[in-house]
Amino acid sequence: MRVRLKYTKEATCRFLSHLDLVRTFIRSLRRARIPVAYTQGFNPQPRLAFAAPLSVGIASIGEYLDLSLEARETIAVISASLNESLPTGIKIIEGQEISEKQKSLMSVVNAALYTVKMLSAEQEIIKEQVSLILDASQLTGIKKTKKGLVKRDIKPYIYNLRIKEEAEVENQNQIILLEMLLKIGSQGSVHPAEVLVAMGITGESSICRQELFIKEEEKLWTPFTVNS
Repeated sequence: MRVRLKYTKEATCRFLSHLDLVRTFIRSLRRARIPVAYTQGFNPQPRLAFAAPLSVGIASIGEYLDLSLEARETIAVISASLNESLPTGIKIIEGQEISEKQKSLMSVVNAALYTVKMLSAEQEIIKEQVSLILDASQLTGIKKTKKGLVKRDIKPYIYNLRIKEEAEVENQNQIILLEMLLKIGSQGSVHPAEVLVAMGITGESSICRQELFIKEEEKLWTPFTVNS
């Protein structure tokens, strides 16, 4: 049996590296006594596979992993058992059985939706920057690499930018949300912070990944709907 689970990564857990996240799930699977299947060979490992790794420090309410089991179990039991074992901030929120022939998450997920909390006082400036970027043919970004800072054109990695109309109140401040639909995956990606810098926005920003998608031309599929 193979299942696909959607989970959150919030609170202090957003500071876990991807390797630490994998270890956390492996420990939780053991504590929850989920009948997970293992790989063959001298060093068997649980058969679980994640979608695009999340950068350290960014929260998410839309992460995915695939899990292979040796015995059948209901999604409800798997979710409840894991949630009792997972640390605060990581929670299974949805699940679905998938075909054994389903392609891996890593190979199909190629877009991500992020939200960035901004002060509403900056709304007009941000709107202007969004319009400029969407109309521009190129946008210079700066990426950190092992060899240092590298300038590159990040416009091809930006699918859409928009400001959500609804305002929120947080710590007595009016907050607006900037949405970014960005390209991710092995064919190229851009970090939301890199987009913010290119927009001239500096300082701390609260970034949250909302959802992962399989983008095919103009259509967006979630890792669940693509299996339907």
